[in-house]
Amino acid sequence: MEYFTVRPMKEKDLNTVMYLQNTCFVAPWGLKDVKYELNNNPVSNLWVIESDTSGVVGFVDYWITFDSATICQICVNPLYRRKGLASLMIEELLSDCHANRTRNVTLEVRENNLAAIKLYEKHGFVKTLVKQGYYTNGDNAVYMIKELDV
Repeated sequence: MEYFTVRPMKEKDLNTVMYLQNTCFVAPWGLKDVKYELNNNPVSNLWVIESDTSGVVGFVDYWITFDSATICQICVNPLYRRKGLASLMIEELLSDCHANRTRNVTLEVRENNLAAIKLYEKHGFVKTLVKQGYYTNGDNAVYMIKELDV
């Protein structure tokens, strides 16, 4: 049986995270941007989900600023989807947000990414508005929020 662990991202994970970015995202971040998140952004939390047999298979990047958090990116290798790994990462980050007395967690998601929207709704996120033309290719974003009990 394969086991998964969520842990803080390390420099050695950069190549895999960049592969996942380029595989999963319409507009992936560049290596310079991910390195900044990992090494220099004081509000960034970069975690990976690691298989005991296959190594890193997903990651999440979220910011905690004062009493609010924002999920910037979350990604799971397509070969590992539908196994609950994104949910596991969301549960871990929500636990971290509770520990940091965060009042809410927000995110933007492409309006046409119905699987991701369903995932977020499963975890209590609520759609609040649509941001027209938010992404560089003109796609709309759904802004979602989850209020936390602190």
